[in-house]
Amino acid sequence: MTTKTKKIIISSAAAAVLSWILLRMLLIAAFYACFIYTVHWENCIDDFDLYRDDFYRTAEFCSEYIKEKRDADPDASCMLSWHYGDFLIYYSPNIDARVHKVETDSETEESIKNVCRAFHDSGGGLSDIKCCDDGSVYFIRDGGHYSVAYCPGGKPCSVYGPGSDSDGDGCDYKRITGDFYHVVDKLK
Repeated sequence: MTTKTKKIIISSAAAAVLSWILLRMLLIAAFYACFIYTVHWENCIDDFDLYRDDFYRTAEFCSEYIKEKRDADPDASCMLSWHYGDFLIYYSPNIDARVHKVETDSETEESIKNVCRAFHDSGGGLSDIKCCDDGSVYFIRDGGHYSVAYCPGGKPCSVYGPGSDSDGDGCDYKRITGDFYHVVDKLK
């Protein structure tokens, strides 16, 4: 064999190995992307219709409640949380007593419990309910990465709503019905 023939054989073998490695990496990446995309949406609430009225009632109650609190102190940011049977509101930065129990009527409390049940049935729990200045309400799953968003004026911009640390990082969303959306962190 001549040197030229050896070089051709070596370069052909190297090209074949590199092509095989590249093809294998592409197949793994495609499988991974499909798998992650499926998992990405798998823990969404799938029986929303069963809880639709409860989500609407809770979103409406929270929006009105937060509006009253913000009217009293426009600089305060508020977050509602359901913890161990108590509906709490957290304030920052201007209100001295930062945590208050929210009083609700029995119908609203039952709706909040049903919203919690919807999250629990889908493999997670309800962490917080964030009411935003634009009128949107985000029902955020424990651990983040997923929320049900009520966005009457537009579409969701992140899992945590506008003005959050992840705002601008993007999200993927699917319309559930009307102004409600499933919202998940954008795949990276």
